[in-house]
Amino acid sequence: MFCFGCDYELTGLGEGRCPECGLGFDALNPSTIASSHSLAKRNRRLRIYEIALIAVGLVPFTANALGFGALLVARMTLGRWPYRGGWDDPSNVPGVGLLAILAILLVVMSLPAFLTGFFLVIALISHKAWMRLVRNGFLAVGIWACGFSFTLWDPAEVWMWLWD
Repeated sequence: MFCFGCDYELTGLGEGRCPECGLGFDALNPSTIASSHSLAKRNRRLRIYEIALIAVGLVPFTANALGFGALLVARMTLGRWPYRGGWDDPSNVPGVGLLAILAILLVVMSLPAFLTGFFLVIALISHKAWMRLVRNGFLAVGIWACGFSFTLWDPAEVWMWLWD
């Protein structure tokens, strides 16, 4: 018996927690323990794929958060909402430059991030991790679609202001 989380050998342990990583297990339930080192490593690798897939799905949301953060910093710096017609260039407002650059960089990185997500889905398919793929794939696609729609909708015209 091996721990799914850290590959620690659990043979002979009576308690329900791995002493190495603290992950719970039930010796009578084979779905909570790994029967070999390779199975534990496979599950650890799949967990990394899942986390990476969700992180890739968060790219548009993060870009929007940075863009709106730049708008709020400009509001606090100028004492008014910035003019979106180009009069208040984001690079001329102190404290906004870095947020604006990061937001624009994330928008530019959206296509490579989407392709990375596609390859992560292929990796999950190749491991035949169907439930993980369905659960995290739908979650990542939903997060991506919401973040991307916020970018396109842009009620505060943040992106017009940042791209000026």
